[in-house]
Amino acid sequence: MRPGVWPRSLRSRYSLLLVLLVLVTQFLSIMVFLLFVQRPRMNDAAEMVAAQVGMLDRMLRSMPPQESQRYIVQLNAQRTPPVELEVPRFNRLMGFFSAYDLYLFLNRLTAALPQDALVRWQSAPQRRLWFRIHISGDPYWITLPNVESKNTSGWWSALLLSAALSAVALWLAWKTHRRLARPLTRLIKAARELGRGVRPTPLALEGPPEIVQASMTFNHMVEGLADLEEKRALMLAGISHDIRTPLTKLRLAIALHEGKGSEQQNYRRYFDDIDGILQQFIDFSRGEGGEPMVAGDINALLTALVQDFAGLGVPFALDLKPIPAFPWRQTSMLRLIMNLLQNAARYGEGEREVASGHHQGYAWIAIRDRGPGIATEELALISQPFHRGVGVQHSGAGLGLAICERIVTQHQGTMTLVNRAQGGLEVLFTLKMRHGSATDG
Repeated sequence: MRPGVWPRSLRSRYSLLLVLLVLVTQFLSIMVFLLFVQRPRMNDAAEMVAAQVGMLDRMLRSMPPQESQRYIVQLNAQRTPPVELEVPRFNRLMGFFSAYDLYLFLNRLTAALPQDALVRWQSAPQRRLWFRIHISGDPYWITLPNVESKNTSGWWSALLLSAALSAVALWLAWKTHRRLARPLTRLIKAARELGRGVRPTPLALEGPPEIVQASMTFNHMVEGLADLEEKRALMLAGISHDIRTPLTKLRLAIALHEGKGSEQQNYRRYFDDIDGILQQFIDFSRGEGGEPMVAGDINALLTALVQDFAGLGVPFALDLKPIPAFPWRQTSMLRLIMNLLQNAARYGEGEREVASGHHQGYAWIAIRDRGPGIATEELALISQPFHRGVGVQHSGAGLGLAICERIVTQHQGTMTLVNRAQGGLEVLFTLKMRHGSATDG
């Protein structure tokens, strides 16, 4: 079956299955009724009519000719044979059932009549059943009008009952799926939050045993991951603290040591590099899941940071389109944009630019430069933790872009790095505007 025909959602499949089961059950019930109830009834009626016609034929066959004329008039008998027996037509739904009954009746009636007795069915201009009998030894045709019942209210009642049962089945399927899907929906939502780096609230243990077991397993997994994350953060923070303590002492000793100014400046730069690496470890281990989302103006933050860099002698051109206020993590966003601006200031050359806008419910921010860019084979790897680009001197641990990508993911967005056509790099990331406008900008 084509994907577009077969329903994809669990609710649609469950409802379709239940309705099909009801329809199949009703169809089988109708077949049982026709075969084991209606067919015996039609056979009994045909045998009763055949017995009466046979008895009438035997009585009139031996009747004296002088008395036969009175019966010929009373029975409206005629010598001309009627039209040939017609096959019942199934031209409409109710006609199918009535024609099926007539078909059973005629077959059984033909078999039950004497061999020299004939039967014909006339459908127009009136519905009549004709029999050939013998009056005083001569063949005559008599008719029994209106042998087919036109009362189809029973079938209409059956159809309405079938539709009502199907509607009840759909309602039960909807109610059952709603009860089953509620914990599944919560589980999916919690899994998505966990994938964004946010610790979800424990799932309620309700529903069928299988759902309860899945929710319990998910809660245990979240607790295990949170415990592992806390231990990792504590370990990295402890290592960073233990390393910073002797670094502080060495920095103080160098400051007190008399030496050439250039040597002391180099020493300070080395210590600043090590301190920056340790800070990246701390930022990476800290995570951002606990910081609340606060609605704010992202363009105001971009403008303020660009002004700070301009004061340091690194100008950025601004191309900011209006973006409605939407919730984002203030500290995390500051760290994200600062990291990308620092990379553009450090490795970029010539004109640098910051652009922003929004499209289909997502805000987008692009930071562009005219530096050497990144090798094509490195674009997919550069944002992985501890990965450093080839041919570029780095003073960090290779965690800056990994931290940026994690912050973007926690805001339900994406981050892409693309080499520009005229040279340079563009870092484009999106942020979901949960309460913002979805129009383009």
